[in-house]
Amino acid sequence: MSLELIVIELGKVRFKEVEKKQKQLSELRAQEKIPDTILIAEHPPTITTGSNEEWNKIHITIEELSEMGIEFYKSKRGGGATLLNPGQLIFYPIVDVSRFGGQWNYLRAIEEVAYDVSRIFGAATFLGKEYNSTIDRDYTCVWHSNGSGKKEKFLAQGYFVNGSRIISNGGFSVNIYKNSYENIKLIDHCGFKLDQVGITSFEDMLGYTPDKNLIQEKFLTAIQKKFNYEFITKGESSYAKA
Repeated sequence: MSLELIVIELGKVRFKEVEKKQKQLSELRAQEKIPDTILIAEHPPTITTGSNEEWNKIHITIEELSEMGIEFYKSKRGGGATLLNPGQLIFYPIVDVSRFGGQWNYLRAIEEVAYDVSRIFGAATFLGKEYNSTIDRDYTCVWHSNGSGKKEKFLAQGYFVNGSRIISNGGFSVNIYKNSYENIKLIDHCGFKLDQVGITSFEDMLGYTPDKNLIQEKFLTAIQKKFNYEFITKGESSYAKA
C-alpha cells in the first residue's frame, strides 16, 4: 500500500458521531483495507474525559452541563478533561503509529507539526521540552508565552491506540478564535488548573484571525512532510466509506 493519507472533512458534527466513525475506520485500517486517514471536524460545545482519572476534573455536575447545552462523553483516549467548541480545528487520526516508532513518537511529531504551523503565522510558540517548569508535571505539547510570565497551552491531544498499532480514538486540536475556549473554567483542561497555565488561540497570539481553511491546509502540508506521505486524497474514497 502506497503512503497515501485520506482526509475526510466532516464539518460540524456531534462528538459521538466522530467517535463511531473513527472506530469503524480503525478496524478497516487494522486490516490494511484503507491507508492512514484523518477526520477533520468541529463540534457543538462538548466536554470529554480521558483515561487519566486524576486529570478528569469537571467543576460542575453533568446535569448542570446539560442545562448549559454542553454535551458530555467519556472517551478511551489518553489525557484528562477537554473542552470542544465551535471555532476549533480538530483532527482525528486513524493511523498506524508503528510506522513512526509507536504512539509516543507520533505524539511528539504532532507537537512539532503544530509548532511549525504556528510559527509560519508568526506566533511566539515553543515546544514543551524547551520549558523548564517548576511545577512537577511533564510540560510536553506546544506553548505560548503572553509576556506576563504565564505559559499558555496551544495544542491539545490525546489518543487510544488499539493493539499498539492503530489510533482508534482521540485526536489533536487547536483554537482559532478567542471564544473557541469559552467555558474553559468549567474544567481543569488536560489536568492543568488555570492558575497554573492559560489557554490560547491563533487570535490571541497574533492579534488577528487567519483564515481557518488556510490554517487547515498548512497543517495538512506539514503532516504530509513530517510523515512522508506521498500524496493526500481529500474526500471519502469508495473503500474508505464505513
